[in-house]
Amino acid sequence: MDGMSPARFMKLWEWLIVVVGLFTLWAIVVPRNFVRGGGRHQPPMTVCINNLRQIYGAMEQWGLEHPDYAGRTPGSNDLAIYIHGGFPKCPAGGVYTIRAPNEPPRCSITNHVLR
Repeated sequence: MDGMSPARFMKLWEWLIVVVGLFTLWAIVVPRNFVRGGGRHQPPMTVCINNLRQIYGAMEQWGLEHPDYAGRTPGSNDLAIYIHGGFPKCPAGGVYTIRAPNEPPRCSITNHVLR
């Protein structure tokens, strides 16, 4: 306790316990989505464009693993194994079209475009 009185040392411990208690209460009470900014509550267009990115990445990976199928367009079942959770769906009800291997996929909703 090098120069610190026992009473002051106990007061420090009391404050430490209060701070830890408040932090624990905050961690329990504050919802995770509120702190993260709502992660799951993205607009459908944003989710769709992210899905298109995943599909395009899966197309590229499929092409690297199947060089003997040059020029062939993979199907959704071919790509599903490269996407966590399987082949995605547009949250707004659009339909994804997989095009030639060097072209990005499209959604049937016009403003859902991968650029």
